[in-house]
Amino acid sequence: MSSREDILASIRQHTQTRYDKPDIADMKRLSYPDRIEQFCAISRVVGGAAVVLGEGEDVNAVIRRTYPDAMRIASVLPDISCATFNPDNLDDPKELDGTDVAVVKGEIGVAENGAIWIPQTVKYKAIYFISEKLVILLD
Repeated sequence: MSSREDILASIRQHTQTRYDKPDIADMKRLSYPDRIEQFCAISRVVGGAAVVLGEGEDVNAVIRRTYPDAMRIASVLPDISCATFNPDNLDDPKELDGTDVAVVKGEIGVAENGAIWIPQTVKYKAIYFISEKLVILLD
């Protein structure tokens, strides 16, 4: 028997009360009247700044207006025309040093805590950490 099985056997032996799996259909879930506003509010609380684009508003103009002094803007997204370089075209992730703004795509935003799931769609994941500012686009 391996140490894993030994540990699990010990836990089973010392477990006094067993509980049935809860029925999640009856569980009360969090809900918000306006999930987007909740996400924006929590983002501000944790140090972020969420911007909701208006109808027809250009994300490139918003990025330029928000970061007017940014000289190096990185993005692999085809719709980001304000990007000054594509980080996937670099040969070494060290060349990302000095990136002012990185624009990436997020998939899911969580209203409860402001977290965003970002699938790695770039060659070097260092871009998420080395840039001075990170713009995460959510649909």
